[in-house]
Amino acid sequence: MHHQSVTAFGISHMGNHRRENQDRYLVKKIDREHVLLAIADGMGGEAAGGLASDIAISIMERIDNPVPARPEDLSVILRDAGDRIIVITSQNENLIGMGTTLTTVLTMNSMAIWAHVGDSRLYHLSNGNLRQITKDHSFVRELIESGEITPEEALKHPLRHVLDQCLGSPDMEPDWGSFKLGKGDMLILTTDGLHACVSFELMQSVLESSLGLEEMAEILINKAMENGNRDNLSIILARVESM
Repeated sequence: MHHQSVTAFGISHMGNHRRENQDRYLVKKIDREHVLLAIADGMGGEAAGGLASDIAISIMERIDNPVPARPEDLSVILRDAGDRIIVITSQNENLIGMGTTLTTVLTMNSMAIWAHVGDSRLYHLSNGNLRQITKDHSFVRELIESGEITPEEALKHPLRHVLDQCLGSPDMEPDWGSFKLGKGDMLILTTDGLHACVSFELMQSVLESSLGLEEMAEILINKAMENGNRDNLSIILARVESM
């Protein structure tokens, strides 16, 4: 049995235009073998967005040994978080419309299992190949897939921030899956305030540099701010150091 060692770093920034930060993230080392990463981007009014992302991350924080063994088990926890948000919303009309994205990944042996809803993202960098693992649950992604607009047009589309799924929507169906991890691989979780303002190519070139995780994260946050960011922005970087 190989035990992997994973190092991770997360950072969140209010951004250029927001008065509060409704992003939340979690980096939790459960034991030598298991590291849990999660990122959430709240929405729905001044107070409500931060509350929704707080609820999502607090439910993820409870995960401990024995850890979920399958990605389906992680997706059940996302459903529980969504149900909790729906209950709280039903008790307070000021919170109607409250929701949050949630993207999470758990490392185990030489695998990563993940679950996801919304438009935050999980990427995997392996042998110089950066791959977006998650699909955005957004209105514009459907337009791209149907060929009505290009990915470039999506970046400026007036409805680019409209989600068709989040924690808090009643008909939520989380995506989930798993993939292999190798030594030197990286896991990257971002909220849309970052990946909407940093090109895929720039992200890959920074991640392939020999910089430390903290430096890489700060460079990507700063690049997004320079590129006209108008939202909160967060990133978690994790690297498999040994197997």
